[in-house]
Amino acid sequence: MDVLYLRHSIIDKVRERYGIEISRYDITYPPEGYGDLSLPCFKIGKHLKRSPNEISKELSSEDWGEAVENISAVGPYLNFSLRYELGLLWALKVIENKGTLIDFERKNVKVLIEHTSANPTGPLHVGRARNPIIGDSISRIMRAYGYDVTTEYYVDDMGFQVATILWWCLKHGFPKEESAYEFVRIYQKANAEVEEKGLQKDVLEILRRYESGEFKEEVSRIVDCVMRDILSSLERLNIRFNSIVKESKFVFDGSTKRVLEELSKRGILRKDSTGALYVELEEVCPEIARGLQDTSMYLTRSDGTTLYALRDIAYHIDKGKRADIIINILGEDHKLEASFVQCMMRILGKKVPEVVFYSFVSLPEGRMSTRKGRVIYLDEILEEGILRAYQEVKKRRPEISDEEALKIAKKVGVGAVRYGIVKVQLEKPIVFKWEEALSLEGDSAPFIMYSYVRALGILNKSKEEWLSLEKPIIKDALEKKLMKQVLRFRDVVEEAALTRRPYLIAKYSYETASIFNNFYEKCPVLSESDPLRRLTRLALVHVTATVLKDAFSLLGIEMPEKL
Repeated sequence: MDVLYLRHSIIDKVRERYGIEISRYDITYPPEGYGDLSLPCFKIGKHLKRSPNEISKELSSEDWGEAVENISAVGPYLNFSLRYELGLLWALKVIENKGTLIDFERKNVKVLIEHTSANPTGPLHVGRARNPIIGDSISRIMRAYGYDVTTEYYVDDMGFQVATILWWCLKHGFPKEESAYEFVRIYQKANAEVEEKGLQKDVLEILRRYESGEFKEEVSRIVDCVMRDILSSLERLNIRFNSIVKESKFVFDGSTKRVLEELSKRGILRKDSTGALYVELEEVCPEIARGLQDTSMYLTRSDGTTLYALRDIAYHIDKGKRADIIINILGEDHKLEASFVQCMMRILGKKVPEVVFYSFVSLPEGRMSTRKGRVIYLDEILEEGILRAYQEVKKRRPEISDEEALKIAKKVGVGAVRYGIVKVQLEKPIVFKWEEALSLEGDSAPFIMYSYVRALGILNKSKEEWLSLEKPIIKDALEKKLMKQVLRFRDVVEEAALTRRPYLIAKYSYETASIFNNFYEKCPVLSESDPLRRLTRLALVHVTATVLKDAFSLLGIEMPEKL
């Protein structure tokens, strides 16, 4: 009875009538005033070698069921309008039975989403926060859509960065109080000294000895401490993982060795004059090699120690055994490495990962860098967000207790950060600004939360009267616009799940809140004198509040009951 139901009905009807498969992308949202969905008939006409105008007119005479109020053929376009009264009753019934409008069949498909996977050298900074927020949002959306989703953090505990920290600790001793913040200070000092004095060979020797079985306890001591703090920070953002995997596993269990043996059997492994092993991209992955000056992708160093690319291949072979679909969330600076892994998976006949890339987050003064110490840490922005929200709550609601104000402020502050990042399209860079991220007005989480709380304020005074609604009446233009938006919700969820674009949910949330606020200002609800219109409007408020809460749950944002 909603837009998604209608979309799939159109797909089924075209298949039954003409034996042609069309997809959701062959059906569009029409311009304002032309209904809820539009079917351009060009593709069908081309397949049947008939006029699309003729197809459109022909389909308009079909029986589309009582859920469709109007069908109009406008040239080659077939426009559909839903019967909003039935749509409202459908929404009320689903919400009564399930408590939500998120209602999708299980797909019985296992999806493994790897996200965040920041180097364990210190706490997360805001520049790295985009990855977990995107990854967690995609995970929630796909899980809601019916996939069996597992999230995973891949810990780079064999990289040069961790070895640099260990080099310093072996030389100067471990810090008295171990924390991610203490280890990042060590990393910055150690990295500066290594670069200044040219001590890279000393760090590489530590890596060699580590791969040979030494320093396991010391590395775990550093990595586990940093990871505890990273996971704690992410917990504050409502982000959790189903599993944590260390890349050292694939060295110590022989997986990387088996990868090298397999590549050697296929005749694509090369050795340079120093003994380092590599793959020549021009030979095996020519599509990646175009435009590169150096087309050698190294898998080991001359001393035999593994490089990230080799360990990543072994990791993806392992992931392929555990999931039907593999999704990696990566910054755009990882495109070469990601393309290489995809190429190797195809060559080895393994599952090829899907990669979701996103653009950088930077400060007004430039890109963030842990190594250079030019960062704002995630914990800092969360504390600042909560503080600002707390001050705003106490200013507007001085009568509530400090405890309750802080509870609200945590939801608002965390929501502001998550929403401020996820609302931006993946391919667009973000210049992080305090004022915009923590704004309590406009396209922001607090604005949408305020709209939700507004709706609750109406509903709390009505004693669930809308449950008695049997024959709604939707006549006002703003009523229709709001109902139309509510009936788009599941369609937007499907689109976001299939395209891995969580910003669509954020966009939908803001649009819904804006439409609702216009409705709130111009359509009396509790003071409406006509009993049937009053019940209808109460029901509209109820379903709108539900989709706002549902949408934010998909973005990992908790709605406050008060604001």
